[in-house]
Amino acid sequence: MLNSPILILTLSAALLAPAMPAAATTQSGVSSTSGRGSSSRLLRSSRRDLKSLQSQEKRLRTSRVAFDHEREAIIRGLLENIARAKPPDPEYPRDLEATLLSLLGTALDQGDRKPEAIERWERLAKMAEGALKKGLLLADLTRLREDILLSERADSPLRAAVARLLVGETSGRSTMALLATSRMASELVANTCRASLVGRRDEAVHAYFVRLLEPQGKSPLVDPRLAARAEAHFAIIPLAEDSPSAARLADWVARHLMSQSWREACRAVSFSACLTDEAIVPALIEALGLWQGRQDSGLAVRRTMHEIASALKDRSGRNIGTDPRRWQVWWRGVQNGTVTRRANAGSPAEATSAGFFGIRPNSDRIVFIIDASGSMDTAFTGGTGTGTSSHTRFDEAINQLESCLKLLGPKTHFNVVLFNSGSRSWKQKLTTATNSHIQGAKTWLRHHPPGGGTGLRLGVQEALHMSTWGDLDIKRLEADTVVILCDGATDSGPGWVDPFLLHLNSKARLLFHAVRIGGSGDGTLQALAWGSGGRCVDVDG
Repeated sequence: MLNSPILILTLSAALLAPAMPAAATTQSGVSSTSGRGSSSRLLRSSRRDLKSLQSQEKRLRTSRVAFDHEREAIIRGLLENIARAKPPDPEYPRDLEATLLSLLGTALDQGDRKPEAIERWERLAKMAEGALKKGLLLADLTRLREDILLSERADSPLRAAVARLLVGETSGRSTMALLATSRMASELVANTCRASLVGRRDEAVHAYFVRLLEPQGKSPLVDPRLAARAEAHFAIIPLAEDSPSAARLADWVARHLMSQSWREACRAVSFSACLTDEAIVPALIEALGLWQGRQDSGLAVRRTMHEIASALKDRSGRNIGTDPRRWQVWWRGVQNGTVTRRANAGSPAEATSAGFFGIRPNSDRIVFIIDASGSMDTAFTGGTGTGTSSHTRFDEAINQLESCLKLLGPKTHFNVVLFNSGSRSWKQKLTTATNSHIQGAKTWLRHHPPGGGTGLRLGVQEALHMSTWGDLDIKRLEADTVVILCDGATDSGPGWVDPFLLHLNSKARLLFHAVRIGGSGDGTLQALAWGSGGRCVDVDG
């Protein structure tokens, strides 16, 4: 079987070679012996690079070295050299494929086991995956699927690597292979298979993800990682009314909307989007009434009510609010035909500048993360208290925080975190937004003036009580919403955001809003806000 373009060209050249005279020359007069010498040098150079890459992969796999920036640069350089080389060796493509598969499998294995290094290992995985896809044909994917993914003799990292490569290969045979493997293989392989199954329009896949939402084994709880995969699938796949999976999912959503946990209820709201109106609107309205009745229970209710009302607004095109009675009137009208199912144009949200730089969080459990880097000492050019050069961006942030908390009211619980080259919290727990506590937060902020770098990631870790290993203790996490203010490029860049949202925030379900002041930045704020479903606003100043 011809398995790569390189191999095809190499064999073609070999078939043509006997017809050429031994002393043939090129048009420039260079003899073929010179070409053979050049090919020999190319082969030796390519083999050296491949051997070096194999050595790097083995050392990473056996944990003899760390995958740091230096190691990353070495491997990136080797892959770039290999991508340019086309050595006349029919065995080289297969050896290269095996090495790249091992490298991809090693990256997936390490990244799965070490949450504090997910970002770095994911970069390595993308490097290896990109190199593999440049040289693979569909026939190669078929062979890898049959020979490695479905083979229990292959080790888990290799099987995970093949599952990762099948993301874009949506044939029925690949779908069935991924489903079968995800049920029988190691957790590493199963997780990778699930990621490759997301978004496939196949009833067997729908049913599989619905089953993931039920408790596994003896535990009465659903694994949040499995729920996150199912959520990613149904976020892009609408279920037809006659889908066998639709009724099961609608029942699951209705039950979890009534949960005592706001996280479970908000997750259920997210799943409701793939269901038809008839299947889920009555349950959404009933849940809205239930959560409205919990307002004096001490539970975090404001965000949950807002998300249910937003789901109904998306379906109806109407901005009715959080009163369940008004939604009941609308739905009865739809059922008896006196009201159109969807308004021609939804009522626009009331425009307001009230809040924190225009952001008014629909939450009663909030952490504000405020930039205290040296650039926050810059004079602010607009907003409250301006007119003198002594009014800085940091001063404006304090004023905006005060006005926002007074607007949200004393039933709101809040905390404040500052970040620069380090991070610090005002309190260890959320505190009610009474006037005395608001004044206390202002006093604390004024005792920590701006200075140093822009360590936003440190601020997020502080606000979420994350360990130095990057783990997140959900039980310590009281907030459901985070509001960030930052005025420039961050020290860490945006690379950590996607892994954080996928592996950690899929459990925490925090909603991030962000304010970018001054017009500069590196994409971190947008990635956090948009990736979690929040807003990101730009403010001159």
